[in-house]
Amino acid sequence: MNRRKRRAEDSGLTLLEAALAIGLLGLVATAAFTAAAAGLQAWRDGREETAADRRNANWNDRLHAAIAAMVPMAALTGAPPGARRAFFQGDAHGMRFVTAHSPSAGGRAGVRLVELRARDAGSGAELVLREAPCPTAVVLGELLGDASWAVRPETEDAWPGGHLRMVASRPLATWKFEYLSEPAGPRQRREWVARWEDRGTIPRAVRIEWVEERPAGGAGRKRTVTGAVIGATRASGEIGR
Repeated sequence: MNRRKRRAEDSGLTLLEAALAIGLLGLVATAAFTAAAAGLQAWRDGREETAADRRNANWNDRLHAAIAAMVPMAALTGAPPGARRAFFQGDAHGMRFVTAHSPSAGGRAGVRLVELRARDAGSGAELVLREAPCPTAVVLGELLGDASWAVRPETEDAWPGGHLRMVASRPLATWKFEYLSEPAGPRQRREWVARWEDRGTIPRAVRIEWVEERPAGGAGRKRTVTGAVIGATRASGEIGR
């Protein structure tokens, strides 16, 4: 009897051993759940990043096409009377131009007036695009005649039929617009400028760079669009007469 009792006691678990086993099982289960949750979150983040990359790539292609199809549309400035200039406005924060390829409609909407700019959205800057049917030379001249031009939020409602579209998938950390100018002399080279001052022509090319903010302090991803303008020839002050 004593031998059988001892064997039964030796083969069983004590209360402390059972508690330790349950505790270990709980730790294993917690670790497995944490790993599964982290894996699920990583999968979601990867899916969102892939979707953002596809969206940005799509917009990059649209902007390339719109810039390449930029048109030196005549703007009636009235100084001197009857003078016409090639319409284009650009600074370090955005630009306005006329194009034969609608970025929003994939080139199917005819000649359009387009504005692409970085605007303050309170929680961060946004890269937005707005376009509308190209107005008359008089209206373009009024826009071009504003010597202190800058892309401003208060002008958003001034475009009948214009619709804002988000270009960047996330708020912007930094941004930059640059324009390739004509050389000032025969021995000088073309250079990138942050503000377009030449009223006689449109830029040879446009370069847009922005860095998107990343959550949790991660490094932002840099996006770049550099588009050469097809047929960007110098226009005289009397174009379209």
